[in-house]
Amino acid sequence: PPPPPRPPPPPPPPASVALRTQMTSEVVSGAVLQQQFTVEVILSKVIADSCVAVLPPAPEAPILKADQVRIAKLRGGDVASSTMMKGMIVMRPSETTVQQLEDRSKVVAFNCGVEMATTETKGTVLIRTADELINYNKSEERALEAIVKEIADSGVKLVISGGSVSEMAVHFLEKYQLMCLKITSKWELRRLCGATGCTALVRLGAPTPEEMGSVSKVTTKELGGRTVTVLEQLGDAQTKIATVVLRAATASLIDDLERAVDLSLIHI
Repeated sequence: PPPPPRPPPPPPPPASVALRTQMTSEVVSGAVLQQQFTVEVILSKVIADSCVAVLPPAPEAPILKADQVRIAKLRGGDVASSTMMKGMIVMRPSETTVQQLEDRSKVVAFNCGVEMATTETKGTVLIRTADELINYNKSEERALEAIVKEIADSGVKLVISGGSVSEMAVHFLEKYQLMCLKITSKWELRRLCGATGCTALVRLGAPTPEEMGSVSKVTTKELGGRTVTVLEQLGDAQTKIATVVLRAATASLIDDLERAVDLSLIHI
């Protein structure tokens, strides 16, 4: 009789994070050399760390999308100051005076502005007396305060707005000590949702636990003469977005570094 078939060989053990980083660094170093000859060691390590940070855990297939690694260009310093972070950098400060969050704060994102809803066409309100005017303003304030209070009671500390933030909304956000970021690009809003794990809502109100995200640390810093907001995921927190922070003295050198990073991501 024929011999029994041999059992298939066992699958190789999953690569560790250090091994993944080393292998990725070897791949991208050649791509960086084509653009920047003297800084390939620095850039390849930063790019490799950012790619490994967004890869799924070891049992899953290591699939990387080019949109998962973002680039933040900050003029000032030298190329050796370039670094990588798990999360995103927003190129504007908070709309409120709350500039820092710690201890894994909850996040909610709105695909609309944080303001009272208005009609698509112009409307006319007939006000006959001063009391009617006072009551009209008070009713609008009470409605907006109730919405902000619901958001604060749900445990949210960071509000991301996809549109304008009215002065009245800023007042009530300050009252309940909420941090607010205004994002004008819908693509950047999608990336922020991926970095924090939240869902962009089309209605203004309190989110459900499934719609909320979280972020380990939020800080407002001044880098290269610009005030930016840094959203980081520290430790073992999973994130779909990593950011490569490029530093250089001139704008032309930063653009060259950006092209080197883009070419490296294409190679990976």
